[in-house]
Amino acid sequence: MFSAEALKILKNATRMMYYSGAVPLTWSTTATGQNRLFLKDSKKYRLVTTLHCAVLVFYNAFMTYRFGISLITQKQINDKAALSIILQIVWNLLSYSLPLLVMVNNFMFWKDIPNFINALIEFFERFGENYMCKPVPNWKNGCEKKLKTIAFLGTTISMINTILIMKNPERAYFLTSLHENPKATSFLKKLPLILCQMWVWGSLWAHLYYYCFFLLPYNYTALFLLRQLNRDLKSVETLGKLRNLRNFIKTYRGLQTLHTMCNACFQFLFFPVHKIVIMNIAIIGIYGAIKIPGSRAIIMAVGAIMCLLYLSLMFRICGKLYEQSLVVLCSWRGERGRYIRKFVRSSQPIRVEIGYYYYVTKTTVIVIWATVFNFTTNMLISF
Repeated sequence: MFSAEALKILKNATRMMYYSGAVPLTWSTTATGQNRLFLKDSKKYRLVTTLHCAVLVFYNAFMTYRFGISLITQKQINDKAALSIILQIVWNLLSYSLPLLVMVNNFMFWKDIPNFINALIEFFERFGENYMCKPVPNWKNGCEKKLKTIAFLGTTISMINTILIMKNPERAYFLTSLHENPKATSFLKKLPLILCQMWVWGSLWAHLYYYCFFLLPYNYTALFLLRQLNRDLKSVETLGKLRNLRNFIKTYRGLQTLHTMCNACFQFLFFPVHKIVIMNIAIIGIYGAIKIPGSRAIIMAVGAIMCLLYLSLMFRICGKLYEQSLVVLCSWRGERGRYIRKFVRSSQPIRVEIGYYYYVTKTTVIVIWATVFNFTTNMLISF
């Protein structure tokens, strides 16, 4: 039920988290042949994770220092050049503050997130065994191409950054610029800073892959499940017994429990931080694309579009989850019987919550785009 291709991509993402030192996760096969995620929680791995966090703190402190220096010296250079440097530094500071902020979520839910991943895999495996019409080895839930696209973009951007740091080590947002004359400095002397810079890049993409590659398959598979629970569904891919009273209540309650675990892990820190930081990156990208001349403007424009498309992809499917759960509950309201009516009236729609008072709906994507363009317009008028 959790497609084999999506599971393979998720395994690669967790291995990247392991080798980057962010979270010591490893996959193992149980006695019954099921894939499960395990956390290596020992002093050695906690030390590596702490070192990983220290590297991120160091890089963000370095970018903050560069930002302060650029503000002090901006009057001594051409205005366009000063603006270009400042925007590039802010762009990088926002981008690489994301893994550091998400690391806080890792520490807060050190064991809860792996438990949630195992729970969702087990839940969807049981659903597939009990209710799918026939086993489909290559069954897909619709998110696999999107996951591959994100992985391809991450690899391409990392390769471009590697070429840039080799060709232009003096750029203010590279750690190699700490040398007095980066281009004249030997490669061996620059190597520790280059490796540290690549570690930071790896951390960003490892965190993005890790969270994105299980949240997207989870939402897509949950959406498929909710569609199959619809009493008025015309075209079905599951057995009819799924839509009898007992199995409907059992499955919907199970999905509610699973989603409560999801909200507990991501409601208060991951989703708010993720949304705000990436929106700010998009704002800086659009502003820079308009204000900065040359090739850097194109790069920032492409980056801003990628950020907006990524947020649209993530929150659009979350909004669909809420809308589909409402449709499912409405389809069961006309059933006879006191028990089913009480259950439907007492059941809440499944929704992705952000903080205490806000949850994702189908209009959230429009709000995100409107907010980004509103803030960008204000910046263009003000500066």
